[in-house]
Amino acid sequence: MRKEFHPTHAQAGMAGRDRSRLVAEARAKASLIVHQRIAERLLSASNDEAQAMCERARAELERRRLEVSCPVENINFWVEILNLPIAEIAKAIVSDMDGRGTAMRENSPWKRSIS
Repeated sequence: MRKEFHPTHAQAGMAGRDRSRLVAEARAKASLIVHQRIAERLLSASNDEAQAMCERARAELERRRLEVSCPVENINFWVEILNLPIAEIAKAIVSDMDGRGTAMRENSPWKRSIS
């Protein structure tokens, strides 16, 4: 006969934290993949198409600024990135961004701007 396993509160808490960590890692990986695709699109598009993508991203940042739906520091960080040349934008959005890459991709203006 098989003995049932009943985790202690500490074990159940650890399992919950492990699950949360795995979910967060999966989201970060998915976001990086999305941004890799955006970078590829920026680099393969005509200059006019790439600039239009950047304009949509800027418009999204302005919408967030007006709605106060995102910290100003994050908006300003993205504005700085969008002021770079296209090749540098593509490189930046898939980089670690000085340790802020995952968090900044969570607040990315690109998700709505790639239509």
